[in-house]
Amino acid sequence: MTSPARATRAGRGAVSSLVCIGNLTIDEAVHDAPVVEAPGALPGVLPAAAPGSLRDAALDALPGTVPAAAGTGATGERIRSAPAMGGDAAYAALAARLNLADVRMLAPIGTDLPDSFFDALAAAGVTTADLPHRDLPTVRNVIDYFGDGTRRWNMLCSEADFDALSVYPADVPAWALDADAILISAMSLESQLALTPWLRANSAATLYLDLQEDYLEGTRDALFGIIAACDVFMPSEIEARTLAETNDLTAAGRLFQSLGPGIVVIKRAEHGCLVFDGDTVTAVATAPIDAVDSTGAGDAFCGAFAATHVQTGDAIEAARAGAAAAAIAISGFGIDALAAAAIEHVAPREHAAPHDHVAHREVGAR
Repeated sequence: MTSPARATRAGRGAVSSLVCIGNLTIDEAVHDAPVVEAPGALPGVLPAAAPGSLRDAALDALPGTVPAAAGTGATGERIRSAPAMGGDAAYAALAARLNLADVRMLAPIGTDLPDSFFDALAAAGVTTADLPHRDLPTVRNVIDYFGDGTRRWNMLCSEADFDALSVYPADVPAWALDADAILISAMSLESQLALTPWLRANSAATLYLDLQEDYLEGTRDALFGIIAACDVFMPSEIEARTLAETNDLTAAGRLFQSLGPGIVVIKRAEHGCLVFDGDTVTAVATAPIDAVDSTGAGDAFCGAFAATHVQTGDAIEAARAGAAAAAIAISGFGIDALAAAAIEHVAPREHAAPHDHVAHREVGAR
């Protein structure tokens, strides 16, 4: 028996707004090496980033970057991509922008993000006003992807710096509390434990929650507390199995619903997702696609899901929108593919002004 769903703003038919809360990062992905053929390229060598892309800008603008390794496509060889702009807040906001006009991003900014990153968000119509500033370099990650579908995150900064570059209640402006929906993406455990119940107490927004698999061990009771505070919970399959302590995903979804969320969506990567909405469970498939860089797929899914669901109230339609956005996200490095799709989607009259972020870098740190 699931608990009664809370009254939310989702699907009320009026113009809706969404705030995507999370981190900004610079990421490198490591995959098994394919044989890549490109015009003018040596066999087996990854082609260079297109001039003017965010991946290219990251290489030019960021100190200490390491060029991508050149592979030969031999069995067992690994390829490390060039640094690419990322972060769950950016992936989610760009994916949401494909489905919703009023999308705002809330994420602390470090000292070394290039202007091209913010220009791309502005061109895509994502509002980046009032971003909190931190006197720290941006979080960098190296993500190892393995053939069995697992991955290993290697964060190249301290846990304390990652926490400082996460969002806390003191960072949340009044306009964010007035939004119709708020997506809380994976950040430090401490920030999510502080932020989620605070948002529940201070905002009438529909709350969408995403976690990360790295902090699950020994934190089940605490995480159950913030799951109880959200309206829509969107764990990965690994997170669902670990938190529910079962391989039965139906039982896991029902357990999470019993804590409070009316809707639970278990993301299953290339296997689609399971949508628990009231007493109904629906499997939503995803089209097969050859991934270039699978970083950010789950974040893109969550952003597009929240953007669609807050407008329609239809969790199945929202899951399909999420799957479509995830497919776009993994078709390029970093946020490049999503940014290009969102910019193409935005009518010229909707474009935000370039460099909208510059005046906000003086906002005080937490």
